[in-house]
Amino acid sequence: MSFPATRLSVVARIKSEDAETRRLAFASLIDAYWKPTYKYLRLKWNLDPEEAADLTQDFFTTTLEKDVIGR
Repeated sequence: MSFPATRLSVVARIKSEDAETRRLAFASLIDAYWKPTYKYLRLKWNLDPEEAADLTQDFFTTTLEKDVIGR
């Protein structure tokens, strides 16, 4: 499975001043990228399912908390 193409319109909505717009945009990115990120960690790093799921969750949590995409 490959990573989906990045939808720049969704990334742009993450920079919105409206909190609900930002939340929905980030949820859209998580929906698109969670599974490919998880599979990448499982296959490329040879992680067990639980560890890959934890790291995937940590990645998205940190990305949201630190506003990595919004910056």
